[in-house]
Amino acid sequence: MSSPTETLSSGSPTAMDTDAAMADTHEPHPLDSYRRFPSIIAAVALINAHPDAPPTNVDTIKTYRPSEYRPGAFQINRGGHLGHFFVCAQLAGDSCDRVGPYFNMTSPGNSSYPINLDGVKRARARISLTHLSLSGNWSTEDHQIIRSANKLYDKAQGTMALNWQEVFGNSNQATDSKLNYFGYRDAANKMQLLINTPPLFELGTQDAGPPSDLSAEQVAAMGANSDDESDDNFPIAIDPETLRLHEFLEQGKTPPAAGDRWFLSHMQDPLGKICDLAKQNNLLATRVNEPEVFDSDGQKIHPSDYRTKLYPGRKVAVRFFVNMYKFESPKPPTGQAIMTHLCILPSTSDRLDQFFERVYHNLPPPAALPLPSTPSKRKRATTDEAGLLASTSTQSMSAPSSPTKPSPTKKPRSRPSASNSPSTSGSSTTMVRRSAAKTPQDNDG
Repeated sequence: MSSPTETLSSGSPTAMDTDAAMADTHEPHPLDSYRRFPSIIAAVALINAHPDAPPTNVDTIKTYRPSEYRPGAFQINRGGHLGHFFVCAQLAGDSCDRVGPYFNMTSPGNSSYPINLDGVKRARARISLTHLSLSGNWSTEDHQIIRSANKLYDKAQGTMALNWQEVFGNSNQATDSKLNYFGYRDAANKMQLLINTPPLFELGTQDAGPPSDLSAEQVAAMGANSDDESDDNFPIAIDPETLRLHEFLEQGKTPPAAGDRWFLSHMQDPLGKICDLAKQNNLLATRVNEPEVFDSDGQKIHPSDYRTKLYPGRKVAVRFFVNMYKFESPKPPTGQAIMTHLCILPSTSDRLDQFFERVYHNLPPPAALPLPSTPSKRKRATTDEAGLLASTSTQSMSAPSSPTKPSPTKKPRSRPSASNSPSTSGSSTTMVRRSAAKTPQDNDG
């Protein structure tokens, strides 16, 4: 008769040991080593480890090279393909007349920024970035991750500058506040990287639709309700500009259907520039594009909400590529950092999972983060001794000295054993002070 321990029946010791072993061999989740950090710090660490993180060594930096994809237009390639940079940063706004994320077609100054159909077609939102702030209740490990992100941010800008130099040389064609259209200097003379969204609007063409089906009776009844026998005052002459603007405003009063794209008429127009353009052109077919911009919940942010949701101070992850353009003299060359994705960093564990799925979609998972190094015994002993010394010194300063305190000269130089160690507070204080007075050579034996 076999022993119960020799079978795999439920409840047997062998079965329980096997179940425990199987539980210990489960496939680890890529985020397991990241979850010991606050979610926002874990998200920064994920971007630092991303395949599109900026290059960090000489050989990798040299793989980013400019390539002319049409006459006068260049892009930064990586190994023969379009190169991308994925960085973590903080939304800043900039030091110019632009406040937060703005649409360049609605910027202040009608004379400086004339609006035309080409301007609508090329309109983008621009967002200024700066380094992540170290302020906050972060641990030493948290600070290391943030500093690593800021170094990668700098390396992205440095790689961009190297490619600019290779295309346009060393000539400085930038103003004091503007650097090659990649960004602006703030009041503290620090560079803010300027990120452009893809084009926000699609002109489209208005479809008049098929002619309606009419019967002979409907055609015969046309105009039958007119009370005026004279047609001298008809049709009424309507100003074409007034009519176009009226149609544009009426379209904007009807909310778009759920899930449907907005029309240009639904967008805010604080300076009246879009309305001015609508007087001259038929904009009824112009639609609003929605770039890949997400809030911390993983929900796409509509361009109409950029001003309220992308405010300075928010921490984001941004993936972008870089174009550079050469023009005929005297127009200077310019460059653009064009965003493909922007995500506000998550603040909860559930949101971290969504963030991970989005930024690592169809990519191999990141390497596990190493565990923090354990302090050596010597370091812990020194720390404990210092704490004991500080505590004892405080007690000796606050308590009156004992009149029966033995003289240090009468103490034997040999280390006291546990059985004859002094029990008075004064003797204990003397021992700590003597131990602290030892030289490093004495402590090392």
